[in-house]
Amino acid sequence: MRYRNPANWFRPALAIGLIALAGRASTQIADRTIEEIKVEAQTRADRTAYPLSGLDPAHVRDALAKINTRDPDDWAAGWSAIADRYMAKAKAAATPAEADANYLRAWRLYCFG
Repeated sequence: MRYRNPANWFRPALAIGLIALAGRASTQIADRTIEEIKVEAQTRADRTAYPLSGLDPAHVRDALAKINTRDPDDWAAGWSAIADRYMAKAKAAATPAEADANYLRAWRLYCFG
């Protein structure tokens, strides 16, 4: 009896499974309204859950209040408006530590946006 290499069937089966899961996940995201996305984002921020861990829930609330559509430009503008405040505070900071803290806040908000 000849033994077959498991990689010959495992890799294609894994690829097919991942493609099926990715299609299902993208369908779930596409079906969500902006309000559902905003509620989920705020809930995650309140729990400090991924991908909003490290963001202040009040900042998240402020950014989400500025977002009205699922358009990427609208989303980026909402987050950037909050981040811009911290960028200005960092530039006007009296100490390097204060500047660092504000640059970090701005960076986190820009990255999420």
